[in-house]
Amino acid sequence: MKYFLQLRTGSHTEITQIVSKIHLSPYNFGFYFDNKSTVRVFADSKPALERLQLSNDIQRVPKSHQPMQCKRVRAIERQTPRQKQKRIARLKEHLAKKGIEYKDGYNKPQAAYDYFINMYSHSNGSSYRLYVHNSIVEEQSNGLFSSYGLSLNGSTIPYF
Repeated sequence: MKYFLQLRTGSHTEITQIVSKIHLSPYNFGFYFDNKSTVRVFADSKPALERLQLSNDIQRVPKSHQPMQCKRVRAIERQTPRQKQKRIARLKEHLAKKGIEYKDGYNKPQAAYDYFINMYSHSNGSSYRLYVHNSIVEEQSNGLFSSYGLSLNGSTIPYF
């Protein structure tokens, strides 16, 4: 990632709008949010960032930086109360078919995440959360990012 634009946000709604623009774009973007008010969007070219129409203040990535992965934490999505209820209901049904009694008390440890972004599906209008975990890594890795701008297969963004 050679270029970035940095945005200051005042609300989670603005972050959702930025991620929605990235999500609907055909280009490969990296995304970083500091969980306060700074959002950075990374790309390999200026024209790709210009097409987002978020800001004209496109800058070159500084030479001195550390590689960072911003990954989606899907495990936490399975740990919401609603998902847990569904899983327990399926387990109870499965055990009942085998003639085994369900015993309550098993709780999985919570998955770690740094922040979440409230999102809305453009196809069916439902709401959901993107849970994200940021981590500094040893080596930079170029690659593809998800449609939300999050790391896939170890791809990294510059952290500075």
